[in-house]
Amino acid sequence: MAKWGEGDPRWIVEERPDAHNVNNWHWSEKDATNWSIKEIKRLLVNVTTRDEKIGDCYISSIKSCKGEATINNRKKKIICFYEFEVTAAWKGSLAGSSMVYEGEIFIPNLSEEQEPEDLDIQVSFKKDQRVCQELKELMRVKGSEKIRDKLSAFAENLRKDCAATLQVPTKDSAKSSNGNKGKNVATNVKQQLNVVPSKPAAGPNVVGAKIRTHKLVQIVQFKTEVPELYKTLVEQPRISAWSRSDVKSNAQVNQEFAFFGGNVTGTYTQMEENSKIVMRWRQKTWPAAHYSTATLTFAKHEDGTELKLEQTGVPENSVEATKSGWHQYYWNPIKHTFGFGTDLVGVF
Repeated sequence: MAKWGEGDPRWIVEERPDAHNVNNWHWSEKDATNWSIKEIKRLLVNVTTRDEKIGDCYISSIKSCKGEATINNRKKKIICFYEFEVTAAWKGSLAGSSMVYEGEIFIPNLSEEQEPEDLDIQVSFKKDQRVCQELKELMRVKGSEKIRDKLSAFAENLRKDCAATLQVPTKDSAKSSNGNKGKNVATNVKQQLNVVPSKPAAGPNVVGAKIRTHKLVQIVQFKTEVPELYKTLVEQPRISAWSRSDVKSNAQVNQEFAFFGGNVTGTYTQMEENSKIVMRWRQKTWPAAHYSTATLTFAKHEDGTELKLEQTGVPENSVEATKSGWHQYYWNPIKHTFGFGTDLVGVF
């Protein structure tokens, strides 16, 4: 496994039509948030459920879709990360009646970690809305099945359609372009312009340089009890096991830590056992002396533990890499090493 913040010495060079990302081996990424929100709206709006004896109902609009999505290419594999909270409005009428009932659908955790059949889909009426239990059950049972089918299609479309511009053509694929090599290369180069490349750190890499920063929020579920997950993140033998690297860590307030051979360093600033960990946290490649603040909060969940990461002060040009890094180097290895859940296909 390549260390966080370092390259892989196995990368090779070959003649390429676009002169970069040989064999699609390099890590590349694309912000798919806007595309995903539009696709979710396209798939869900006007989804209709009908029963001849009861009536029919349909999703009339998407009231909100909050979250983020990222597509990554690593070692020729497409890896998708997404997490959304979706609120939709629905309407329905009983058979033979012109009265229209209006309700709400809430999907609290649409993410790559959830199988479509496991999605929590909540159907309700607001306090000021007329209530019709027959239509509510129709939407809750049959309507939810259709919603799950549509969101399954969203995951597939995200991987195939939105990710189409992320992997660049190899030398062999360029040879099989049926005489349209020039045209295809031009098209692929144009498509690549839609992928935001990594940029150098804003300003000189010296103390005092002014840089723009962003905030990250991630919510991850682990199939273990809160004390077990807490110990996994603070005890040095466990950290060494899931990080597969040299670790310097004495998890106490004001004590420093160094993970992944020094590529991630920082200081513990607040420790509340089985509740919260706050750290000054930085990557080796960030501007000198610049630290973010990473806060981990633990909450008991019906299937185990829900961990929330809130990280402020992440350099603007490192947001996507940092976001992916938490999954690739923290959450998935922890699940894989201790059996706290299922890791993502293609991460290792």
